[in-house]
Amino acid sequence: MIKYFEEVGVEMETSDMSFSVSLNSGKGCEWGSRSLGGLFAQKRNILNPYFYQMIREIVKFKDDVLRYLSVCQATQHSPQLHSMSD
Repeated sequence: MIKYFEEVGVEMETSDMSFSVSLNSGKGCEWGSRSLGGLFAQKRNILNPYFYQMIREIVKFKDDVLRYLSVCQATQHSPQLHSMSD
């Protein structure tokens, strides 16, 4: 992805990024990406199979994106950007 950004002239800077979610004032879903403590911010998720399915889907999405970018790089095609409604 960095190579693509360089090719299209996107300015970048080093940063420390994480992601967290809190829905319904913490009563819905709550988690963070910085540590296992954040991932299991709601202790009940340790035993929740649906929570593990969500984590698998996130990892699968990341893998799909990386694979797509590899194909684009190998075939020298620019990644196509699509909105959710496409």
